[in-house]
Amino acid sequence: MPKKKRRKLGAFLRKACLPLLIFCLLLLLFWSLLPYFVIHRAGLGLFVPAACCLLGLAAICFRRPLGKLPGKARLLRRGVTVLVLLFGTAFVVTSALMIAAAAKPAKADSTVIVLGCKVDGTGPSLMLYNRIQAAYAYLSQNENSYCIATGAQGPNEGATEASVIKRCLMEKGIAGERILLDEQSTNTQENIHNAKELITEEGLPTDAVIVTDEFHQLRSHMIAAKEDLEPTTKSSHTPWFLFIYYWFREMFALAQQVLLK
Repeated sequence: MPKKKRRKLGAFLRKACLPLLIFCLLLLLFWSLLPYFVIHRAGLGLFVPAACCLLGLAAICFRRPLGKLPGKARLLRRGVTVLVLLFGTAFVVTSALMIAAAAKPAKADSTVIVLGCKVDGTGPSLMLYNRIQAAYAYLSQNENSYCIATGAQGPNEGATEASVIKRCLMEKGIAGERILLDEQSTNTQENIHNAKELITEEGLPTDAVIVTDEFHQLRSHMIAAKEDLEPTTKSSHTPWFLFIYYWFREMFALAQQVLLK
């Protein structure tokens, strides 16, 4: 293709793609900020994607001045670009691993471990309700399986997370004798560690179906493997308006799990 035609094609593609890219970044920015307005939740899961969107929009809006920077400033720009590419690569690879863990099929007649989540008053939050639904679906199809409900009572909660899980499962028709309680654990590490102790005490199968949100499965599997469990997956669905918040937050939790533990 002649050089002039290549330039014209490049200019056309830039003009056509830039508005679409700007729209996508604005949409992602709005999505990343939703948890703050809906449930008044903030943190790295909110600030990181929002900051990435704002940086992307700034790079598009000021692309011409940035291209005319002097030598040292241009080197700084290239350094920032390399860091962004490294972060993007890490994000894609980690996301692929998280998706693979969430897609790992549940093994029949395993011990079910339901990881605790926030309680609203004495009832389940939306995320905990979805986990209970997923646990019920598995337990109703695997009548020989036992369930371990995990989670202590947190601030502003009227009951332990474990007791709410058990009550809701019993209301759906699961026999109370099939549900064991861990009402002491306050995080994922403790959830699975205490569940393993109950599995050992009761002589239950070490094949463990982890019931939690999709984004949470990879880290849960890593912890379960360290506890000599053989984890498989029964994922609940994260509400769409919270998905990006928890997905990014989990990235940092995974980094902490790998680097510090």
